[in-house]
Amino acid sequence: MDPPLAPPRTSPDAPAHTRVSPPPRRRILHHIKLNHDSQRPEALAKNFMLLSEVNANIESVQRLYVDIERDYISFMENNVSKSGGKQIS
Repeated sequence: MDPPLAPPRTSPDAPAHTRVSPPPRRRILHHIKLNHDSQRPEALAKNFMLLSEVNANIESVQRLYVDIERDYISFMENNVSKSGGKQIS
């Protein structure tokens, strides 16, 4: 289970340059939790859009990892086979 979402680590009264804002993914998850807890119909409808955004982001990251894996395998096949298995510098 994921740890509970924490608010920013600094007080809202702190000077702007010292405030720490949560990363975008945590802000989205925080809003989803608040909307869910409120149980208001408009908030729950908003969650549908937010969860769609989260799913799209996850799919995008997944595609990036697939591309990285494919490129790495291709690189290794092309370069290691040419060097006879020796380390490439």
